[in-house]
Amino acid sequence: MIKENAIHRLLLLRHRKGNTELLNESLDMAIEALRQPERKTGKWLPDNNNYYEERFICSVCGRSYKVDTCMGKPMWDFCPCGADMRGAES
Repeated sequence: MIKENAIHRLLLLRHRKGNTELLNESLDMAIEALRQPERKTGKWLPDNNNYYEERFICSVCGRSYKVDTCMGKPMWDFCPCGADMRGAES
């Protein structure tokens, strides 16, 4: 929804300028943006099933990974499944 609103505002702005070449280019960019799937967001959950290494479970895919940490906090911004982990704290 956010992506669609941003694209709509961009198209209105380009249309007001009256430049049809820019409008066509913006339409192409809008179509390409809508084809790209929205990235899911998740968070790292501690995996308490492993006592020998620090592992975390992705809240999106449910898989356990050995994630690099700094002071006990996961350092990976993305899960291998593609989920964005930057906005959430574990």
